Amino acid sequence: MMTQLKPWQTSGIIGVIGIFGMGTIMVATNPHRQAYQRYAARQSVSYLQDNACTNLPETLNGFLQQQCSDLVESGKPHLKQAVNLSTRQYNYVLFSVYETEVSLNQRLPSYSAKTIAFMNLFWTYEAGLEQG
Repeated sequence: MMTQLKPWQTSGIIGVIGIFGMGTIMVATNPHRQAYQRYAARQSVSYLQDNACTNLPETLNGFLQQQCSDLVESGKPHLKQAVNLSTRQYNYVLFSVYETEVSLNQRLPSYSAKTIAFMNLFWTYEAGLEQG
């Protein structure tokens, strides 16, 4: 004889299966460190081009801005390496937290960022320059 499940039991089973399925998806899609390095290098290039290069004096029809932008773009592999060396990763299975602090020397401000990674997505919730 087959027992009929009550509606709340059916809902509970569906809920448990849904939570288990979502957890499995989050574990499988938790981005790796290399993906963060690519993301952080792109963000760094964008930050420098939008903030540092645009604040240069307007001379020779934007020559300095263009040179700065080109220099930043060509330095992307070095930025990726700098990010890798200055990042701590905290892996919580379902998601990861990355804390990066890049500093060239003690006299210059350092750039720090905190990012949450989950389901192949990155969300930077804190970023900016800090005085040394």
